[in-house]
Amino acid sequence: MDDVREVTDSLLAEKPGLESDLEVLLEVDDDGPWTFDEIPLDSGTFGEVVSRGLVEEVDDGYRVADRAAVRAALDGEEIKTDSAETDSSIAVSLPDVDWRAVLALAGALALVAVTRVVFMWGSVFRGEHMVLAGNDPWGYRYYVEQMLAADLSPLAFGSLTEFLGTGLAQDHLYVVVAWWAAELLGGTPAAGLALAWLPVISALLTALLVYLLAARLTTDRRIGLASVLMLALTPVHANLTALGFGDHHAFYYLWLTLTAYALFVIATEYESAVLMRGDGRLPSSRATWAGAALLGIGIIAQSLARYSISRRRLRDPPRNLGRSHRVVPSVR
Repeated sequence: MDDVREVTDSLLAEKPGLESDLEVLLEVDDDGPWTFDEIPLDSGTFGEVVSRGLVEEVDDGYRVADRAAVRAALDGEEIKTDSAETDSSIAVSLPDVDWRAVLALAGALALVAVTRVVFMWGSVFRGEHMVLAGNDPWGYRYYVEQMLAADLSPLAFGSLTEFLGTGLAQDHLYVVVAWWAAELLGGTPAAGLALAWLPVISALLTALLVYLLAARLTTDRRIGLASVLMLALTPVHANLTALGFGDHHAFYYLWLTLTAYALFVIATEYESAVLMRGDGRLPSSRATWAGAALLGIGIIAQSLARYSISRRRLRDPPRNLGRSHRVVPSVR
């Protein structure tokens, strides 16, 4: 029934986190009538599903009103009809996009960027010069300029081993990413530019992960948007991810949020497996493997971000890189 498909699409647009619950609901419905205690929905959500006509009451419990329509909504496919009603052409079904949700998220992310750029723009970009905020960013800039001047290859493993011998005590991942970004932006003159914008980019990626985590955790996109807005206006985060504050703190927020989101994905898959099969085995699904991959990236990135190889600090002069170039950091 078209109305069941439309209602399911509308419900998933409002609460995308219900997708996994509806999958479980279809699994349970395969075995015939079921009761409320056999499904993962809470009482409020179950009442909404019943009131919208997705589920109907039968003699022995409940059944899904139109399994084909719900399945089509979950898979983003058109409902199959009789051959007499279809033409010979091949229909290509594209997933529905809730543009209102996309625009709302874009607006929230724009606020994250504005609060980190507008108030710092005049302090960072001063005519022909660019001034980084804080002390450590200048030290990182020095190392990035050393690596750029040494003409090391960003894709060569040997270049990374040379970098690890420069005397930088920690935050290697941050400096390496800044080096790669500066290479893409034009080399040595772009070292400061890369360090100035990396915190803002990290803040935007962190905000996106916060949205995904909050929206899936609460099954409500509005909560996800509210979480992004709160992050945008959080003073400590706004300060440590501001334009020009090219320090390592912004990276820590990003990797920590990625790790939390990965753990949630894995936990959700585990919970669904328990509800469907009644055992404690983690399913070998694409979502599980994706969560495991993200978890590995988050943990490895955090380890590399704080990896320490010596007791030296940024105040110690770095040893020679590559062809023994020496670069005096410039303000420009």
